[in-house]
Amino acid sequence: MNRSDARLVNLLQHESTCYYFVLAFWKDGKPKFLPVDAATDYRRNGRVWFSAEELLKGRRRWKDFWVASLEVEFRYLLVKKLLKGAVPEYSARRIQELAEELDGKALEFCDELLGEALGEQVFRWIRDGNWGAFEKHLSRLQKALKRERLRKDPLNPLRYWLPEGRRIFRRWRYPTGLFVVVLGPDGSGKSTLLERLERDLAGAFRRTARFHLMPGILRKKGDGGPVTDPHGKAPRSWLASVLKLVYYLLDYNLGYWLKVRPALVRSTLVLFDRYYDDLLVDPKRYRYGGPMELARRLRRFIPRPDLWFILDVPEEELLRRKQEVPLDELRRQREAYRNLAGELPNAVLLDGSLPPEEVARQAEEVILEYLHERYLSRRSLWFPGASLEEEQGYLQKALGAIASNPGQAFLRLALPDGRGFLLPANARRAAVRGLSLYAPQKPKAKALRKALETGLRLGVARHMLPKVQLGTRELEGFLAEILGERDLSLAVSLGTPGPHRKPVVQVMNFSGEVLGYVKIGWNEATRRLVENEARTLQRLQGENLSFLIPEVLFSGEWQGRYLCVQSAPPAGAAPAPSEWHPLYEEALQGLASLGVRRYRLKESPFWKELTGCISGIEAGYRRHMVEQAMDEILNRWGNVELHFHPAHGDFAPWNALRVNGRLYLYDWEYALESAPAGYDLFHFVVQRAWLVDGKAMREILRLSERNLPRVLTDRNSLEIDDDELITLLFSLSLLGKAVLKREINDLKSAYRLIKFMNPCEGELMICRKI
Repeated sequence: MNRSDARLVNLLQHESTCYYFVLAFWKDGKPKFLPVDAATDYRRNGRVWFSAEELLKGRRRWKDFWVASLEVEFRYLLVKKLLKGAVPEYSARRIQELAEELDGKALEFCDELLGEALGEQVFRWIRDGNWGAFEKHLSRLQKALKRERLRKDPLNPLRYWLPEGRRIFRRWRYPTGLFVVVLGPDGSGKSTLLERLERDLAGAFRRTARFHLMPGILRKKGDGGPVTDPHGKAPRSWLASVLKLVYYLLDYNLGYWLKVRPALVRSTLVLFDRYYDDLLVDPKRYRYGGPMELARRLRRFIPRPDLWFILDVPEEELLRRKQEVPLDELRRQREAYRNLAGELPNAVLLDGSLPPEEVARQAEEVILEYLHERYLSRRSLWFPGASLEEEQGYLQKALGAIASNPGQAFLRLALPDGRGFLLPANARRAAVRGLSLYAPQKPKAKALRKALETGLRLGVARHMLPKVQLGTRELEGFLAEILGERDLSLAVSLGTPGPHRKPVVQVMNFSGEVLGYVKIGWNEATRRLVENEARTLQRLQGENLSFLIPEVLFSGEWQGRYLCVQSAPPAGAAPAPSEWHPLYEEALQGLASLGVRRYRLKESPFWKELTGCISGIEAGYRRHMVEQAMDEILNRWGNVELHFHPAHGDFAPWNALRVNGRLYLYDWEYALESAPAGYDLFHFVVQRAWLVDGKAMREILRLSERNLPRVLTDRNSLEIDDDELITLLFSLSLLGKAVLKREINDLKSAYRLIKFMNPCEGELMICRKI
């Protein structure tokens, strides 16, 4: 196993200071697991028995490991076996060996742990190997052990139970199990997938549990089982159907809190073959004759799983596997399941026509990544300082800034989504101005930023935000030469977590005047982005543009990193319009004026760049999903001629300002020399709709359709109708987000992409019929 391939996928805190880590890696196409148990003391049965200092005292080297001293090992083994109520043969032999080596000290330890009367007796039993007598009196010895600990340390139970209460609450609040539902038509391979998940992923959990359709709290014994004629019985009456919904509602909720949730808390992989949502797809199967709207509305009261897997198989293949349902019904069900995949959060559509081992491998990839991301999101619960240490390591690599004292003092603002900002603590105005790096779009986040800005102006926030000190003098000195100003103050945006994370430095003087911005490429991926931005800006500076851009003041090497130092926005810059605006149309028309060329899609530089980047998608499932979408597009539109011209690549309101009636565009790292006309428009609409407004697909398409004529004036010269053109350009925009911006490597972004690029009857789900 290569250590770099292993990822932490689970952490079980089985005592308040005892942690059971599970690492996962792939070997021969199968997930393998390496458990690591770690503790900072030994506690059990309501007592703290040994502190970390006691356990490490006198440790000794044995081969390549540190092991406990003989004294500590004897005491630890004796306490542990007494509390467990059993002494296996190998443990008895080792305890006896230790007693012989320690001799008189072993007697002292027995007296210390059990009291003099019992201690001497136990020592003789151990020395003589009389384990029958030892085990016969185990209950008495356990009581003596606890009593002696309490006599010598009356507060010991408090030290055990106070943190233990927090641990129990946290374990219930954040279960370490996983709740997975598998859906699909009959014959799609649900049972096979469930069997493989149960077998292959057992090492990541303490146990597994499988359910069919419901938890079964109210179900009579003998209910359920295989259905051989799913549509053989007539639907129930309206009243009986509604009562059946009530039955489902009670069973799912009672079953969740009495069966499923306790299992999740005990670190169980909970698998469901079918779920309530099946009723919405195939009401005939469940003999439901009531109102479908009521069934849909009740869904919000049904406990939701962590992950959904929906198996998609061509209807002809389904019919070959099982002949219980006619072809037309299978076709209807297949489309309904695809639409369900688009509706459900955290739903993953799997190609069930692939070999079973490949379907299972893709599902296991998704599950392991979900577990890994869940661990990262919860890590601060167990290790509060971990994120700060990781952040400091990142800053050292990216900025060359080492956490040091003395150094420049920063106020640290950490956001729940992993982004972070460092504001200068040495100048109040500069700190307020540095907050401009944080550009929230949602109302709550805007209110938080406004409150923080007020707190910084009043000097209150500096006492509330944590402080860090970084050695940034070398960078400050380098920037002082470029900008021609001494006494600089820096603010830092740490960037969005992901494969392209990079810091952006806002350079100011102490009065808060912004002198420039610095983009830093610190590894191969971010270096390419910063180089692309510098190259694009330098090329555009020679053009007569309808919009404004930053000036490149310096681009080049600095201490093994690539820096692009850019000018500050002109005076009077204000936020750009949050909704689509004529300024955006003018900017996109300006980009088109740099040169429009026609290519067949499959021969275009854009398509070739997409194809070349597919290998950068790490997970096989998401790579397969993108390849499938690209095949669909290529088969349908590969020979269609489109217009291509330069594009910003990340066109959004938060990457623009308004200056004297003109648009000021920045953040050009994803710029493309040749992108489909309309690429930036669709990116703008989708980003705004997904990240801010949460709009439905119809609204996104309507906005795109309304504004496309304004940025693609000669679309009538293309041999493709408007509906097809919108569908194609939308698809290409989503592919660009997924592949070129590497957003497909983020699981949450992958879920969003699935909803829009889900193959449906030879075309994409984003077709207008939605």
